[in-house]
Parts: sequence; structure tokens; C-alpha cells
Amino acid sequence: MRVRPEQVSLWHLEEQDLELVLAWRNDPEVMKWLPSAQRPLLWQDHLDWFRRYHSGLVWQYDWTIQLETGSLVRRRRRVGTVHYVNHTSEIGLLVGEKTLWGQGIGRIALEKALHEVTGPHWELLRQAVGPVWAVVHPENTPSRKLFESLNFVADGEGRNGQIKYKWQGWPK
Repeated sequence: MRVRPEQVSLWHLEEQDLELVLAWRNDPEVMKWLPSAQRPLLWQDHLDWFRRYHSGLVWQYDWTIQLETGSLVRRRRRVGTVHYVNHTSEIGLLVGEKTLWGQGIGRIALEKALHEVTGPHWELLRQAVGPVWAVVHPENTPSRKLFESLNFVADGEGRNGQIKYKWQGWPK
């Protein structure tokens, strides 16, 4: 089943999402691809991060990826996250629902996030911090292909041996 763009939306991360996000983040199959995941994250550390984020001390936007299902009764379920860090222009993606890997959700969510963070109201920030970039595990071929298909180009090494990808902007 291929997911259609109108089925995917981004919603701001809320405290009620934290348990699910922590479960995804700590899943060994997911964690091995994350650039900063050296060990499972503890609940209190996750909660402390979220509270700093909501206090305005962390300049980061986090969205949950919502998938709309059903034809008569529409339901939205959280299936992943996208983040964007203002002061570095780093963007990241996590599709936590592994049964949905390879169905196009990550691509749609990443495109929507890129449209959000590259709109005209972000122009001054981008001039100050530089282009949007991401880090991808060198063995995560599906993610590498995804970022490359969205006009990201390998640009050296990121943290923990990850490949740093720099976004070239929307194709002309």
C-alpha cells in the first residue's frame, strides 16, 4: 500500500506523544540508525528534554507524523516524527511504525517539513545559519536514497560516522 500525500500531516509534538516516541526511539531496529542514539534513552531524560523544548530554551521544532486512515470514519494515528533545529538547520526523520517502512510516509513528511522550514518567513534564519542539512547512517540505504531523491548531496562526515547531507534546495 502506497500512502498518498493527503493522508499524511504534521502536528506539533505534545506531551501525550512522548511515551510512543520514546518507544520508537528505544527500539533497537530504529535506534541503530539514529546519529545520537548510543544507548536507550531514559524516560526522565526524554521528559526533561521535552520540557526544555516547551520552555523556549531549545530552538527546535518537532512534529509527529500523522497518518489518516479509514474511508467512512477518518482516524489519525501517529507513525513517526520529524524535527528541525533552528540554530543549526538540521532536519531529521524517524518513521517509528516499522510496518509502514517503505510506503512513502517518510518522503511525504520530509517534503512537508522542508516546505515549512524553507518558506519566506524563515529566510533570515537560513541566511544566518546556512542551508538545511541532515545526517544519515552510511548503511541505511533507504534513508540515503530518500534524502538524495529530495536534492540532498553528501557533504562529508557528520557525528558518529554518519554521512552529512546538505540540501540543495528545490529542483528548478
